[in-house]
Amino acid sequence: MRMFCCMSDEIRDDVLEHMIIREVLVLQAVSPMLRNHLQGACGVIRICLEEASFRIKQLVPTNTPVIVDRSHGTDWEEPLPPTSFLEQAWSRRSLVAKVAIAQTDYEAVARELLLSRTASLMMQHVRRALGAAMHLVQDIHIERFLDFPVPAGIGEKVGDALLPGQILGLACYEHRRDEDGWAGTSMSWVPGWINGTMHELPKQVEELAAHRFWDATERSGFKFADASDRLAAFATLPAISGIFEEDLSIEDLGHLSDAARNSLRWLGRLRVPSADAIVSVPAVCFPKLDYLSIQLESFSAGTVAWPVIKLPDGSTEPMFLAKWLANYLSRCFPGLRVAHVFVTWDAGWHKQLTAPDYGAMMPRPDLVDLTVAFLAAWSSRLPHALDIITEFHLWSCCFDGVESVASMCSATVGNAAMQTYVTYLEDELLGISMRRRVGPGVCSGSKFVKCHCHCPEVKAYDLDAAS
Repeated sequence: MRMFCCMSDEIRDDVLEHMIIREVLVLQAVSPMLRNHLQGACGVIRICLEEASFRIKQLVPTNTPVIVDRSHGTDWEEPLPPTSFLEQAWSRRSLVAKVAIAQTDYEAVARELLLSRTASLMMQHVRRALGAAMHLVQDIHIERFLDFPVPAGIGEKVGDALLPGQILGLACYEHRRDEDGWAGTSMSWVPGWINGTMHELPKQVEELAAHRFWDATERSGFKFADASDRLAAFATLPAISGIFEEDLSIEDLGHLSDAARNSLRWLGRLRVPSADAIVSVPAVCFPKLDYLSIQLESFSAGTVAWPVIKLPDGSTEPMFLAKWLANYLSRCFPGLRVAHVFVTWDAGWHKQLTAPDYGAMMPRPDLVDLTVAFLAAWSSRLPHALDIITEFHLWSCCFDGVESVASMCSATVGNAAMQTYVTYLEDELLGISMRRRVGPGVCSGSKFVKCHCHCPEVKAYDLDAAS
């Protein structure tokens, strides 16, 4: 403990500025005078509320609400108690805490908010989780909800349960640096994940691959008991600051309320499976949007999703749709400052109904040409600088930036890239074989454990892929 704890019953602000919450909590226990001095010393604590995960349930077996680690659930080998909150730097202005409550309690909180528009039950759980830290703060602000449970049939009441300025969901790259976003950056930025295959990557490919999990997605803001309530909920949203969903379509943008469209600053993961998604839907403007995460699928010129356009004079324009997409997005998000672009050729068998275009993801020099044309066109259509982070999901691996994929498809690395591609195809066939052989009693009906005998849509997908 620091020496000044025993020397004075008052602590100067310039001393507190260099402390962490753990030390401040110890200080307030030293003497009644110090406790009185620290009471309400911080203006507000901003809360991210979520359902307790399986890992947290193991650490806290009862239904006690608890402050969780900012990236809880990512450390599979060493499930240690969370410490991020206690290590957070002290601030008189605001602190942040991520609070997890049991599923039944979260559902009760949601029902109270939705049906009676009161938050007394929610605040009880939050205060219990904060414990001794409650003494340090003047006010509690619920800033963010993750997987907010919405009972069936009351989607239209969602707008009454939320406050202007709140954020729904969480993006993988909402904050690229962990210390900038205590509420969590999801699994995507946690180091240590090299690839999603069962095999060792060739050295030349491994050196270009990003060492993190390749298939992390956004944490959704809502968890609907009935999916048909989703659009009704979107239409009632107040002037929120952000919304993230695991799968947000172009069509969904038009269903968001006018209040939300005019206030949103963060939005994602906007999924664009093909050119048809933008050609058939009118552009909707989000004038204040600062950050967008977007996923482009099968993004190669000449694929079924992004065909080469033939002009009236008989000539072809391979990059026409890249420019069209750039123009469409610049009209939707004219004030955009930061974009995280995920480029993938395989969204996964549990996320799409048709098999990926395996030929389109073959390593070749022009693999990223459509992406290069799109990024250049998008930047040129905005009157200000656009910070674009590009991540490629390719062959069950993750690659940062156009340069890494272009280097991998070059002549010097081409053989290693082809080896990785072939290994990926072998894994795909193995997955098809495993799903075909799963029998009754094992197929649980979840999105990850499905068999051909119980899930005809999975069988159709696998037959398409195998062909």
